[in-house]
Order: sequence, then structure tokens, then C-alpha cells
Amino acid sequence: AALGGEARVIFITGEAGSGETALLEEFGRSAEAAHPGLVAALGSCNAYIGAGDPYLPFRQILEQMAGEGQGEPDGARRGHAPPSVARALVAHGPDLLGAMLPADTLLERAARGAAGDEPWLQQLRRLAADDRRLADVSLQQRSLFEQYARVLCALAQERPLLLCLDDLQWADLGSINLLLHLGRRIAGQPLLIVGAYRSADVALGRGGERHPLEPAVHELQRIYGEPPIDLSAAASRHFIDALLDQRPNRLDERFRATLYRQTGGQPLFTVELLRGMRERGDLSYDEEGRLVARPEIDWDRLPAKVDAVIAERIGRLEHPDRELLWVASVEGEEFSAEVAAQVLGLDAGEALRRLSGRLDRTHHLVRATGVRLAGGRRLSRYRFRHFLIQRYLYRSLDAAERAHWHERVHAALAALYGEQSEAAAELARHAEEAGRIDLAAGHLRQAGDYALRLLANAEAAEHYRRALALLERLPETRERRLQEMGLWASLSKPLQLTMGYPAAEVARAFERAVQLGRTLGSPPELRELLGRYVHYLATRGEHRAARSVADELLALALQVEDEMLLLDAFTAKGINCFYLGELDAARDWIDRALGHYDRARHDGLTYAYGIEHSVHIRAYAMLACWLLGEAGRAREIQALLLADARAGGHPHTLAFALAFSALLESLRRDAAAALATTAEAIPLCEEHSFRLMLGLSQCVRSWALSAAGAPAEGLALYQVARESAERAQVQVLMPYLGSLLAEILWRCGHADEARATAEGALALAEQTGERCLLQPMRRIRDDILPA
Repeated sequence: AALGGEARVIFITGEAGSGETALLEEFGRSAEAAHPGLVAALGSCNAYIGAGDPYLPFRQILEQMAGEGQGEPDGARRGHAPPSVARALVAHGPDLLGAMLPADTLLERAARGAAGDEPWLQQLRRLAADDRRLADVSLQQRSLFEQYARVLCALAQERPLLLCLDDLQWADLGSINLLLHLGRRIAGQPLLIVGAYRSADVALGRGGERHPLEPAVHELQRIYGEPPIDLSAAASRHFIDALLDQRPNRLDERFRATLYRQTGGQPLFTVELLRGMRERGDLSYDEEGRLVARPEIDWDRLPAKVDAVIAERIGRLEHPDRELLWVASVEGEEFSAEVAAQVLGLDAGEALRRLSGRLDRTHHLVRATGVRLAGGRRLSRYRFRHFLIQRYLYRSLDAAERAHWHERVHAALAALYGEQSEAAAELARHAEEAGRIDLAAGHLRQAGDYALRLLANAEAAEHYRRALALLERLPETRERRLQEMGLWASLSKPLQLTMGYPAAEVARAFERAVQLGRTLGSPPELRELLGRYVHYLATRGEHRAARSVADELLALALQVEDEMLLLDAFTAKGINCFYLGELDAARDWIDRALGHYDRARHDGLTYAYGIEHSVHIRAYAMLACWLLGEAGRAREIQALLLADARAGGHPHTLAFALAFSALLESLRRDAAAALATTAEAIPLCEEHSFRLMLGLSQCVRSWALSAAGAPAEGLALYQVARESAERAQVQVLMPYLGSLLAEILWRCGHADEARATAEGALALAEQTGERCLLQPMRRIRDDILPA
């Protein structure tokens, strides 16, 4: 059905050893062989860091389709040619470059396959060269998901896709949400997604709560009507017969029944027991090539559990091969030959020969999965045939041996990956297991920063929290307090996005970071934090508290004479004075900020704050001018900021400019202009999930609708906007927007409610100190009072 354009999402479940991984791999190979035009790609989650490695299986899938990690160059064995992937990414998913796929490597591969210097290749070069995109705080996770979906749909139109996702019980929340988003978006595409997970692990939940995969599976099952395929049902006599009859044999009913009684039909146990029986001579091939059993088999002497089967096989290895596998097991279920070789002091070629030779082809304990680039070096990747083999080897090491090998693996990985942040979570695990708490905390902060770049806010917050917990185990020193301050400051970012502005944990993160910074003598990280703290307090409606922080920021900026800090301080002072209703002072500070601003030098602020800085400043200058009675100047600034926002090509800057322009039009009482502006702003905000600007635009549009003769429609839209604002828990501008609601209610004939709402809005303005719009608010209140 998927080949004909009827997309499907199906799941395979089972217990450990049920064969989900083997089935996915064989299914992918068979599908490609049967349908030469089809592209199959496999992504796997990691047992040790999967929940902390954002979008790992989906990153692996993109890499495979772009020809990365394959044994042959340019994706010749599997996947789309790099130019096809590059064209799709440039057209439909530019923000995925550098986030989910290395832009520079893709550029190199795509350029080799391109027919000249085509426009898409020129755009790819520009994207690869612009690292600042990755720090853009205006990007939203939903936008990233939508871009991924569009890229897949574009590629599926060229060649049908089969995407296999293994070990989803270890998936991070971002990957689960992305899977759910794709399931809702791929209808009508020649695309099949197959996910595998262990049902027992999912049933146990995660962190004391329901496992996030469970509701996603239920929702996708509701959409597609496909119940999970339970491989535990394969643990039956039917499986025994099917396995034995894959090749000619003379194995009678007695042998089959006894084998079933011995293994219970558990796939991994059965396969490994049969392999061991062949190696011991209990099974052999006769002259006609048929598998036969020795007349008398002592079944009681055979291993009774799968761990015993694995122990027997490992015991047959020579010590050097066992040691190689011990080190590999420390790295994880998937590992690199070069890392193991470096740890053991082996030649990498020797490690490759042993892994691909005796340990793969002879003993069937590992298998090669491809290659990966790390720090410009090629890593040969292998995977244990089953995680139970890796688990047995790792558990056979004592605590001292584990710590020793973890430290050696950490050193090898750090040398190979260098500063590449995608390896930070893995490095943190090895450092912590080796007892190097200081190193582990640093790696976790780097992992949190990487997750934040990928808009995986829940994963970022968890990394920062873990790092803070580790620091508590270290002695109290200045260095530890500096690390702690930086971590609290970093933690405030994902918490704002996931919990909302007024959440107690967000406030605690800011307050703890600022408190530590002040005791440390205001280090550079505190100076950078104070600007964000002012904007945070303003968004919460705490304008009086924001004033003292803005004053502190200004004093520090003047003290260190840092031009970027001065710009931040002037901006913070201008915006704070505006909200407090000190309009002349606000305009003076804004003018100083504009005079200090230079686009070439300060362009990075666009990504740090999510808005092009001159547009951000001018929006407040525009409103201040109007409120000071300079209507013509306000309109001039409005035209300028909209022109700059449109020319800049930065979506959130344009959304901000449109929303604040609509706000001005409500002050001007120009309903027609407000309707036109919000008609442009709202779809833009919805497309990119700009919640704050969406709520502001909807509130203004609801007033404009009521003023244009559709008060009931306006009231309905306001209710939608208010619910959105309540979810975001934002207080800034709520007094004025409450006055607009009062006007809408009055036009709907709810006079008493309108008057109460107007008075409540004025009271809220006094409570928060947001006095900038008191004059128009009082005019609205007076207009709806009875004569």
C-alpha cells in the first residue's frame, strides 16, 4: 500500500531476544531487493544515552539518505544521491542543516554530484557558512518537525521510502514527538515507517511516569488502524518448526519437541543454542547436505538460559578477542573499532580484521554497520549481534575494571571527536562512570547546549539538571560556583520554553544564577544573563523588579566599557522605561541604543534574541512616539521597521514587526489597517509556532473585527487568543489587551461585564506597574461607561 502512495506507520513489539532488530534489518534489505526504486534507512536509539541524544534515529536516517555512514561513497549503496537530499533540504528544510545533518560534509558530497554551480548549490554554500542560524532562539521545535516532514515528502516523491526505527523504548521525547508529527503529515505519500520497541520496557514507564512512547503509539494506531505486531507470539512451537525448516534437515518430532521445551521458543535463545550445538557436534550435515542430530544428546548438559549460552560462546574465545569485546561493551551496544584499538594500543587494521573476521564471520557476536566521520577521521562502526551479548560482557567486568576502561574510552573518544558537541552526552556517561565528575558536568552542559540548538528543550533541561546534581558532589570552590552559575543560567532557557514564564522553577533558575554571579564579582556570564533577565521579568509583568536589574546591567556595562553590553543595557533601559510609562526617558534610551547599533557588528543579536535588533528597538520607539503625540513620526518609524523586517528574511523579526504594527493600529483606532496587518501576521505565526506574537496578533484582530461590525466573531477569536496566552503564562501587555476585550464585550451587548473588565484591566496595570498605555485604556473605560 505504501508503494502506491498510502503511507503507513506500523509497530513491532516483543521482549528482549524476540528478534525485532534482526527483523527490521532483514525487512529493509529484502524490500530494497524486491523494489529497486525504494530507499530504506534504519535509525536506532541508544540504550545508555538515547533519551538524552536528541532525534538520534532521525539524524541517522538523514545521514544514510545523504550517503553518510555507508561503506560506499556518495550513497551508492543506499539512499538518494546527495544532490537530491541537498536540493530537498535547501528548499524545504534549511534549518535541518547543521542541526540534524552536517552541512559542510553534505556540501562536499553534493558539489561532486552537481551539474555545475546550480542555484540550490549556491544557497547550500550560504547555509553551510552561516553557523549563527543554529543559535536562533526564535526557532520552534514544531517548525523543525515540519521541515523534516516536508523534506521526507519531497524525497518520497522521487523514490518511495522505508524508514525503520529500532529500540524506540530508549527514544528521547523529541524523537517520539517527531515520529508523531510525521505520522500526521505523511498521508498520501509513498512512505512506510516501521518502529520497534520492547513492550515490557515501555510498560515500566520512564522516570516514575507513563512512558512517552505509549500515547504516541496509541495515537498512530488510531490514525492508521494498524495494531502492533507482537513478536513475543513467535516464542512458540511454530517458530521452532519454521526456523529448522529453513534448510533441508532430518530433525524428527522428538528433537523439535525437546528443543521447544528447552528454549520455550524464545528466538535469540533458540538460535544461539542451535549454533552452539553445531559447534559441539550435536548437529551436523549428512552427505546430502541435510541437518541431522546425533542419536544421543544430553539435553541436561546444555545451557538452560540465554545468558549461559552467551557465556559458553564467550568462553571459547581467546583472551585477546575477549578483551577486545570487553572494551567494546564499555563503549556500548554500538562501538567503533578505532576507539577499541586506541584503548588497547592495537593497530586499527588489526582490530578491524579481528572484528570482521573471527568475531563476526566465525563467532557471529558482532556485525559491521558502516562508517562515520568524527573530527575528520573515519570510524568503523560495529554493533553486537544482540544487546544481551553486550550486557553479559559488560556485567562480567568488576567495578574497578569498568571505571578503568570507561576512563580509557573517554580519553579515546575525546581525542577523536574533539569539540564536536554531538558526542558530549556519550563523553559525559564515560566520564561519570570513570568517577571524573568534573569532566562529566562539563560534558553535560555541552550536551544541553547541543540539545537546545536542536530545539530539544526537555532533553536540554535534563542534561543541565544532571550536571547540577553532579556538581553537588564536588568540593565548594570558586570554579564550581562558576560552573553552577553557568548551568543555572543555561537551564533557564529551556525551562522558559517548556514551563512558561511564571513557573517557579524558571524563576528559581534565574534567581540562583544571578545570586551566584553577584557573589562571584559579576563575571562575564552574569553580564550576559542580566539582559535576558530584564526581558524575562518584563514578560512576567514585573516591571519594577526589571528596573533594578536594568540599572545593574547598565552600571556593569559602563564599568567594563563593552559595546555589546552597552547596547544591551541601553535597550533594556529603554524598554523598561516604556512599560513603566516613562515615555520621554524611554525614547532617550532607545535613541542611545539606535545610535550605538551597527548591523554589521551586532547582527548576531538577531539570533541571540530572536529579533533583528534595530526592528526590536524601533518597535518601542514607534509606540512611544505615538503616545507622546508624535503621530507622523510614529508612522514613519512603522514604515521603516516593516521594510527592514521584510528585507531581512528572518521570520520572527517580521512576525514581531507585524504584531507591534497591529498594536499601533489599534491605538490609532484604524480597524481596517489592523485587519490587513493581522491577516499577514497570523498565518506567519502559525506556520512557525510563534506563540507570543500569535496571541498578540489575534487579540488585536479580535478588536478590529468587533470594530468592523463583527463583534461576536471578534469575541470568539479573543477567547482563543486568551487561552493561548494563559498556556504561555505571559503577562506583558495584558492590561491593554484586557481593555480591548472590554470594548469587544461592550459591542456584543455585555455592558456590565465590559465595565468590570475595563476596571480590572486598569487595576492590573497599577499592580504590575505597566503604565505605558494607561491613557488609551482610560479612554476605552470612559467610552463604555453609562452616560
